[in-house]
Amino acid sequence: MSRMASVREFYGVPARRGARVTYRGYPEPVRGRIISSTGSHLYIRRDDNGRRFGPLHPTCAMDYGDGRDYGAEMDAIVAIRNDWLNHRITAEQFRERCAAVRGVNRVS
Repeated sequence: MSRMASVREFYGVPARRGARVTYRGYPEPVRGRIISSTGSHLYIRRDDNGRRFGPLHPTCAMDYGDGRDYGAEMDAIVAIRNDWLNHRITAEQFRERCAAVRGVNRVS
């Protein structure tokens, strides 16, 4: 599995090399195209000056242009995971709740 595929699978985001994104965590939005991944973070090529920008977390202030808030989804999944780790829910409940947060069709 490629590092970019690992990012898509683990974080449930539509990250693909060459995809246009906007990073909203800078003083002003940074627009560009995804150029690479470390397996847990992304690098983009900025539209304004052509320089590499990153590392950027795939769910933190990242806009993939599809209208979904992946940061809020990840926060919900972390809370569900904590319930599972603290034995408040079963593994089956964990899978069901994560699927409900991400929706029926996961990004692949």
